[in-house]
Amino acid sequence: MRKARQRDKPPGLVFDDADLNIQVWAYKWTEIIANARARLQFINASLSYEANRESSKAYLQKTHAKFIPPTGPVEADDAEEKPERD
Repeated sequence: MRKARQRDKPPGLVFDDADLNIQVWAYKWTEIIANARARLQFINASLSYEANRESSKAYLQKTHAKFIPPTGPVEADDAEEKPERD
């Protein structure tokens, strides 16, 4: 098996054409799996974030401050209509 090395090129780069803007890389399966595991761990760590009511409210107030009235958003409990009596 031939090594994927060229003079003055990083290991794994087997073809590089600047005119066509093409690079072809050769990886070992162990490198592919290790890179995929690293990406998976990063995504899992990012998705483990759990928003609560306070952090959600703070985010909305920060991000959409120009659309929120100065008195603040209406709470879900306050927004419920009370039944009318006859």
